[in-house]
Amino acid sequence: WVEVTLMYIAGVIGAIPRMGKTFLLRLLLLIAGLDVRAELHVYDLKGTGDLSPLAPVAHAYRAGDEDEDIAYALADLRALRTELRRRTKVIRNLPKDRCPENKVTSELASDKALGLHPIVIGVDECQVWFEHPKHGAEFEEICTDLVKRGPAVGIVLILATQRPDAKSLPKPISANAGM
Repeated sequence: WVEVTLMYIAGVIGAIPRMGKTFLLRLLLLIAGLDVRAELHVYDLKGTGDLSPLAPVAHAYRAGDEDEDIAYALADLRALRTELRRRTKVIRNLPKDRCPENKVTSELASDKALGLHPIVIGVDECQVWFEHPKHGAEFEEICTDLVKRGPAVGIVLILATQRPDAKSLPKPISANAGM
């Protein structure tokens, strides 16, 4: 169940402050981190270090919303969108008997030569990205693409925010997150 949930479905965690959003996000990321194949990208936009236990095992980690944190995250997301495109080509070119549904499976994710290992992106207080005055639109564009196409290629985005309304969590993202 855990592998299916974390590897093949994007998710949103929304609630009022102090209701456990960060705790649940941290728990899901820790579970993902138990998969030796998983690559974690962890963003604590509240900046308090709540997700810092994941820093030693994260491929990308940032706590804060300063200009350098935003630039780091945007560069990482751009690279992840490029990785998404690479993965679609890999899957498209696999023989039908190996990949009949054109989606990443556990077997394909375990084949290191293919580079289709699970990538899990966890973002706490994601509204900081989407409401950013300069980069908000690009964050929305990339995250929408990752939520829509990512799960089929083993890339999962899990977003946590207070009161997930249209401003803090754009509709194209919330409408396509299955969890």
